[in-house]
Amino acid sequence: PSLAKPRLLEGTKVIGNVLFAVLNSYGWQDPAPWLGPLVEKAREDGLWVIFALHEPAVTTAWFLDKRQSALKHINALKPDLVFAGNQHSYERFYPMGTPDDNGGLTLARSKAPPYLRGAGTVHIVTGGGGAKLKPFADQQGKTKRMAPKPVVDALAARALMNHFLILDVLPEKIAVKTYRVCPAPEAGKNSNPRWKSHKQMWDTIALECDGKAPGTTLYEKFTIINNGS
Repeated sequence: PSLAKPRLLEGTKVIGNVLFAVLNSYGWQDPAPWLGPLVEKAREDGLWVIFALHEPAVTTAWFLDKRQSALKHINALKPDLVFAGNQHSYERFYPMGTPDDNGGLTLARSKAPPYLRGAGTVHIVTGGGGAKLKPFADQQGKTKRMAPKPVVDALAARALMNHFLILDVLPEKIAVKTYRVCPAPEAGKNSNPRWKSHKQMWDTIALECDGKAPGTTLYEKFTIINNGS
């Protein structure tokens, strides 16, 4: 009944048993008026719900506080997974609920998944597709862009590495595997994977592939189990 509709560069598509929604992270607007009914319908139909956007709603890489805007609006819709990019690194956060008015985060914090569907939204920053790897703000000593403690506490894993993810989506679970990609050493000025490799900060910052053999290796995995919610 509403005239609400997706903005430019936004939309949804059902593929198999998943409702995918792509959101425009620039000039952010709450997508609930148009996306909320679609998410509710997807849940009624037994679909998983996955969002994607370019600039992450939560990150420890280069922190911009979006807990009262993008993060709150996204988590209020309770998607199962949210993927973002922009930061040239890998980060996975524990399932989290909607931030409170003080920016506090309710977490389903467990070192040993599986996670239960409905316990919170899992955010993943996957920006290691091939661009130069960029250190996290705390590694650079950029105090103003370091994430506050509630966000750091929500972090389950992070790494500076080229990588990709594979999702196995079944009615009863989503199994997520992250693979580390370590390239073979190459000669030439463009082969260094480090952003601004001449900077002194790299003297104390390790890449995930340092000391590891070239090739593709499982870095981590986790599962979200459908508990009927």
